[in-house]
Amino acid sequence: MSANNPSEPAAAKPESVINTLRPSLGYRLKSRLLTFLGHLRVYRYPFFVVFRVPGYKFRDLYTLLDHVEPGDILLRKYDSYLNTVFIPGFYTHSGVCVDHRTVVHAIAGGVEKIDIPYFCRCDHLILLRNKKLAALEGSAREEAIERLQQRMHGAIGKEFDFDVASGDERFYCSELAAYAYRGMSEFMPSVHKLWGWFPTPEGIAPEDFIDHPDFDIVYRSVHEPSS
Repeated sequence: MSANNPSEPAAAKPESVINTLRPSLGYRLKSRLLTFLGHLRVYRYPFFVVFRVPGYKFRDLYTLLDHVEPGDILLRKYDSYLNTVFIPGFYTHSGVCVDHRTVVHAIAGGVEKIDIPYFCRCDHLILLRNKKLAALEGSAREEAIERLQQRMHGAIGKEFDFDVASGDERFYCSELAAYAYRGMSEFMPSVHKLWGWFPTPEGIAPEDFIDHPDFDIVYRSVHEPSS
């Protein structure tokens, strides 16, 4: 029968392909553990642990919104959350502003689009802007922003990558942000150090955007370190 015949039943996927797509038991256990740790907040003095504690230090939302442009990168950090000890650098999460109101980011539940004010429910925040995108004018700038938006919208719904591996089927947060600028500003996955000692899997960390020569700091909340 013709390959274009709509009445022809789709061929079943080989068992080997299905097994490749199905997450392993180890991966499922890792994803559940890291998701649980992401909701724990640990206080040292006096020592106690809280699950999903409310309340954040960042209070300068309106000033931030005055600065946001499509394509900007937001980095944030929560104080005392247990999962932050597994992420190198001060900032532990990133998102891409697709317009003046919404941001696309990758969390344990997958890639999603949320309002910027919701993303900003955190303790520390910094806003970065790509110099190459900012230098564009007129239709060239509009086309570049549209490509970035299409790329981010196309990633919505994809799974989070708990293995911190390269590829377009799953994303961790800073990999997704780097994917937004593929072809304009390239990032090379590298090994980072936790607490200055322990090497991480090769990947892209949120703070790599601060160190990248193509990005400028546009806004930094008052609680951030100056260096």
